Parts: sequence; structure tokens; C-alpha cells
Amino acid sequence: MTGEKSNLDINSRGRYLTRLLPMALLVLLALGLGVPCAAANSKSTKMAPHIEEFYNYARYLFTKNERKIFRNLTTDEARERFIENFWEIRDPTPFTADNEFKLEMEQRYDYVSKYLKEGPIPGCETDRGRIYLMLGPPGAVQEDNLRRGAYIQWYYDEYNVYILFYDYNNSGIFRMDITRVSLALLDVLDNKKYFIVNKEGKINLEPLSIDLSYDNKTREFLVEIHTKNLNYEAIPGNDTEMMAKIKVDLVVYLPNKGDDFSKYSQVKSVKVPREKLLEKNATISLDIPQELPEGKINIDAIISDALGDAVFRKFISINVKK
Repeated sequence: MTGEKSNLDINSRGRYLTRLLPMALLVLLALGLGVPCAAANSKSTKMAPHIEEFYNYARYLFTKNERKIFRNLTTDEARERFIENFWEIRDPTPFTADNEFKLEMEQRYDYVSKYLKEGPIPGCETDRGRIYLMLGPPGAVQEDNLRRGAYIQWYYDEYNVYILFYDYNNSGIFRMDITRVSLALLDVLDNKKYFIVNKEGKINLEPLSIDLSYDNKTREFLVEIHTKNLNYEAIPGNDTEMMAKIKVDLVVYLPNKGDDFSKYSQVKSVKVPREKLLEKNATISLDIPQELPEGKINIDAIISDALGDAVFRKFISINVKK
């Protein structure tokens, strides 16, 4: 297939971005382009090698708040706790010993380091390396040499998106053509950061419907979960109820104290009457005791269905009073 026909194929795939600067900036932000491979943006640039390696392949999955928090950490001890929390809240199978997503990301980093480096540029800094780290291997690849340069085209069938990389001057450096990036790809890249992945490394785009608040009097989080998004399992010997299992992760950050944060994590089992599952707007309630200091507190709340893939994630700020 020639380069000209490939462009026609891409244009026929839906809405694509034009050469407008605001949209181009969205792509740059989504991919973290321009951010150095080493974690030089942290307050302390001196960090252990294994922490820097983690940053190299995991930073593309940082949410905006996680990126800000990591940059404010000043000790390796705090970074170690950040890393532990980062993987725990993304574990698709909390009941098993392995964290499949962590293993998948480590394998992707090994691959881009070996096969997607371009000249002096490490694999984690190349455009293809960034995409591979976030989305994994493409379902199909096309490449061709043109009279002026060369191109490589990746297609991800599960997201129905094409990504085009050009080597404009046969230098061996392939740059993503951001003028042909679909809006669907931007959605996928954003969802990769905010949604938990399943054990195959794929995201579920249907979030849990949840109301979350904090009661200053009882010092507990109040969670209302709509039953329609949950999966259930039968309870042996119980014909009137079904069992839901909810994984709750709350990472608590104290403003202006970058290294001072804690994490609450628990899988809660909730019995739900079978007739309640037939109600249109039925909910189940969880009370999560959490004694917090006074003042403004930032919470990264991740609540997921431990029997399925649906997830709720939101970064909230609360004002804790007496």
C-alpha cells in the first residue's frame, strides 16, 4: 500500500484533528511529550535507580494529581510508598498474589527499551515508545518508504484508532503525526489514567455510579453505589440475597506536606436482597471510618467492583472540621 492510499484510509476513519494549536497541545499533554525520561521534575532529582526506572514507564499513566504529588515528594521513602499505592489501586485481581497490570507494564518497558529506541533517544522517550507503553502492541502494522522519508502506521482494533508515525528525512526518528490523531484516541489515553484496567490490560469505559461524601460528625466516608453497575455472586444456602464485593482505596494527601500521605484499602462484602436488584435506582451503602486531621484534605478515591471491571475514581478536596 502506498503512502497516499494510507492517508485516504486514515481520513475515512472518522473525526480527526486539524492543524490547530489547541488540539495539538491536547495530544502533547496526553502523551507527556516534552517531559524528560528521568524524573527531573521532582523537588529532589537525586533518587534511587529503581525509582527512576519506575517513573520512566509509569509516568504516562499518572493522573494530573498523581504527577503533581510525585513531583512534591522529597525522599525515596515517600516515593516508595507512592509506588506501592500506585500499583495497588490498579491491581485488577486484588485476591491473587500477582498484579497482572504491573507485570504487563514492566514487560512493555523492557520491549520499548530494546526495540523502540531511535538513535540516541531511549525507547521510553520516542513517540512509538510512549504509545506502546500506554496501549501495548498494535493489532496491525503497516510501513512503507516514501520518496521523502518513511512512515509506520499502527492500528488498535479494540479502540478502532489509527496512529501514524513519520520519518520525514530518513533519520530513523519517527514522529507521530498529531494532525491525524483521532478524538477517540485522546479519550482512550485519558481513560487509561483514570480507570482501572482488567487483567488483560484493557480498560472498561463504563464507570460505577457512586455518590461519595465525608461526614465531619461521625468521621467517616459515606458511599452510595448504584446496584445496576455491579456484578454479584450467589451465596451458598441463601436464596434471598446475592453478594457484591467492593474494593475501596482511599489515598489521603495533606496539603503542603508532600511526603505526608496515607492509604486505606479494603475489600468489603455486601449482601444485597435479590428483589433490590430489580429496582431501577437501587443503591447499596458503605460507611468507611476514616479519622482525618482538621483542615483541607485531598483524597484520591478509587472504588471498584472486585467481581467485575467497573470502577469509580475521583480526586476530591474536603474541609475537615471539628
